[in-house]
Amino acid sequence: MPNPSWSSSIHSKRPARASDTIACLYCEPSHKQTLASHSNNDKPAISLNTRRFIAGSLTTEAREIEIASVAAGLFAADRWRIPRRNCYHLRMKSAADYPFAAVLFDLDGVVVDTTALHYRVWEEFARSQNHILSRQELLATNGRRAAETIRAWLGQDLSDQDIATLTAQREALFNGLLATEPVSAVAGVGEFVAALARAGILRAVVTSAVPANASLALRRVGLGQAFNVMVTAADVQHGKPDPHPYLKAASLLGVPPARCVVIEDSIPGLRAAKAAGARCLAMATTTAPELLSAQSPDWLCADFLDLPPELRP
Repeated sequence: MPNPSWSSSIHSKRPARASDTIACLYCEPSHKQTLASHSNNDKPAISLNTRRFIAGSLTTEAREIEIASVAAGLFAADRWRIPRRNCYHLRMKSAADYPFAAVLFDLDGVVVDTTALHYRVWEEFARSQNHILSRQELLATNGRRAAETIRAWLGQDLSDQDIATLTAQREALFNGLLATEPVSAVAGVGEFVAALARAGILRAVVTSAVPANASLALRRVGLGQAFNVMVTAADVQHGKPDPHPYLKAASLLGVPPARCVVIEDSIPGLRAAKAAGARCLAMATTTAPELLSAQSPDWLCADFLDLPPELRP
């Protein structure tokens, strides 16, 4: 198993041919140049959600969490001095050339940049329940189903009906913000998913979100029809870090877990993927890279602009 590392040669220069005229991830989709003529060392743009998050739309507590966690991925080039290399291009491969039969994506923090919205909703929900929210509790929501978080916060003695009612309240609050607030895709995900589709690689979203929120999030970033399968909190009895969500996705795709690569940004998600028997790419968009590395993923990167060469379709 390869050691997780920032893929230092991803954007290294290589000979280019005149036929190498393909879409560039740093540019607009319509911008096409040859590999020889184009490079870009600029840092990726910071999303509007994250700017508002940093500007103070949350409490002081949440801003501290942003410094410790959210910025780890979105500001990785500044915080961790992660090198931004020359722009790379996705060369289309066939399914036979790609090392995996399927790519399984977590949703929040991997496909859509919704961490700031989730933290806002959890803060408001905690206040409504007179629960004093700690930094550790807020960070621990990443990758977990809302019902499990609520039970952990408010007590194991709550009935299943109580948990269901509270979860519905929390998810309705999030749905309202998701429908009206600006939402961005994680850098490079759209082109990566499109390249997988062109190459015939199966794609699934595996999320702890409820179905309505998962579908809305994908539509908001123009990826509503981009995946072959979607597994949500409603489809499994046990959420991440249990392997069931990823095992179910692999089963629905008809692919053995060992032929799948999972892209995750949370510790529970990585543990679920590894327990399922899949290979793992850790993406440091919401969790500090050293914390992800401690889970022994197969690869570690900043975002889809920083993919290891072997995972580029």
